[in-house]
Amino acid sequence: MVVSPDAAGVVRARALAKRIEADLAIIDKRRPRANVAEVMHIIGEVDGRTCVIMDDMVDTANTLCQAASALREHGAVKVMAYCTHPVLSGRAVERINGSGTRRGRGHRHHPARRPGGVQPEDPAAVLRRRCWRRRFRAFRARTR
Repeated sequence: MVVSPDAAGVVRARALAKRIEADLAIIDKRRPRANVAEVMHIIGEVDGRTCVIMDDMVDTANTLCQAASALREHGAVKVMAYCTHPVLSGRAVERINGSGTRRGRGHRHHPARRPGGVQPEDPAAVLRRRCWRRRFRAFRARTR
């Protein structure tokens, strides 16, 4: 199940969920002040599911960790995270390591601040794999 950690990421998460034929959940949160988020509701049934949180940027990791905690409280079996820009400022690494998130992926971030479970990915490699898969699918479709 693909999870959007906020309303701003719903379009991105929906596109991924559609592409991989997965269900979608949305976390409703509010921000009382900058870099502070409070999870209010989870829209979608996550009980007994593996959830992948898809976010664009992780700065202090408050939203990510609260989202992972809320998903587990609502019965998610496993929580993973993916983000495009892992800024990881302040105590973000400690928060992620202590959040119970099983593993994560992020594009190009500072290796000294990388949490143990986060695997960096080069955007060029991701794009190369995507192009290769698209060409392979087109070739396979023509040969059938």
